[in-house]
Amino acid sequence: MSITRADTITCRCGAAQTVEVVESLNAVRHPHLRARVLDRTLHAYPCPACGAISIVEAAFLFVDLERGQLLGVHPAGSRGDADRLGRELVTIFEQRLRDHAPAFVRARARDCLVRICFGAEELREKLVADDAGVDDLALEAAKADLLATTPTLGAAGVVTLVLDEVRDDRLVLIALGLDGRPHAAVLEVERRHVDELAGRHAEILARLPALAAGPHVSLLRLGMVVPGRE
Repeated sequence: MSITRADTITCRCGAAQTVEVVESLNAVRHPHLRARVLDRTLHAYPCPACGAISIVEAAFLFVDLERGQLLGVHPAGSRGDADRLGRELVTIFEQRLRDHAPAFVRARARDCLVRICFGAEELREKLVADDAGVDDLALEAAKADLLATTPTLGAAGVVTLVLDEVRDDRLVLIALGLDGRPHAAVLEVERRHVDELAGRHAEILARLPALAAGPHVSLLRLGMVVPGRE
């Protein structure tokens, strides 16, 4: 089941409101919460007084056994602790879905995507990519190549890219600036190019060894500036 709690948050204008915060999300039993991840409304609350959107940063476990997805979600500010958090997620996977789980759970978990994410946008990206059969290590390598070969992006203040949607033979990426907000730039990458990279994991990690460690696969592991969220 999913577990939520009620928190009180205060907008920068001073208005307070009580909101629902997820502590554990079971996407099979509560698909409406998964839908809120995809439409970017999970933990995003408009102020009843001024209308400004407040983003609640929270750590929670995302589980979808039907799709084979186990994702540990953490606030963006916890990225520096990624390796420890990754080990903790692997332990959860081994104990709850593999070693001590019923046979039907172990069968579904055999090819489970196990990843840690920092912030709701990274969680959304993992879901969009996995649902479309896009290999996330190949996707991160393609992003790195795109930023390295497009100097105008860095000059414009772009620090990273996130997958927004998959359109047939193309992947649509949104550029993010230093403040973590979408940049004007929207880029497209051929799906074929990313699929070709998916068969070259050893080559990718030999070239960009910091791109992945355990369940943490992210362009931002390469030492780039971490975009903030207000």
